[in-house]
Amino acid sequence: EGGGEAEKKEEGRRGMKRTWNKRGKSRRNGGKGRAPARGFRLTKQIEEAHRKPIYSVQFNQIDIRHKDLFATVGSQVASVYRLMPDGEAELLLRFEEENENEALYTCAWSLDPDTGAPWLLIGGALGGI
Repeated sequence: EGGGEAEKKEEGRRGMKRTWNKRGKSRRNGGKGRAPARGFRLTKQIEEAHRKPIYSVQFNQIDIRHKDLFATVGSQVASVYRLMPDGEAELLLRFEEENENEALYTCAWSLDPDTGAPWLLIGGALGGI
């Protein structure tokens, strides 16, 4: 089995089994694909009040003064959090779209060209930014 190579098994979507050898080759898909990254572990999980899927999470990499900020969008809500030194996340701002037909899917950080203040740009299904 596998020529004596160390293998890792993982259950994927729809309950299908996928086997990875030590070179990161998946036997299920003919050797294409990579093994999951090692050395990462879940340290914090946040559930937002709307309890719907989050479609985008973006850390502020535009302004070094605010490198501890990240934003999430999902459903009709955009949120900005500050990552605290103890690993907690503090909610700083919550924007809720009033149009019930809108679904927010993406966000990106930018800067005000005049003041240098951070901007959070959000976009959704109806095409507004």
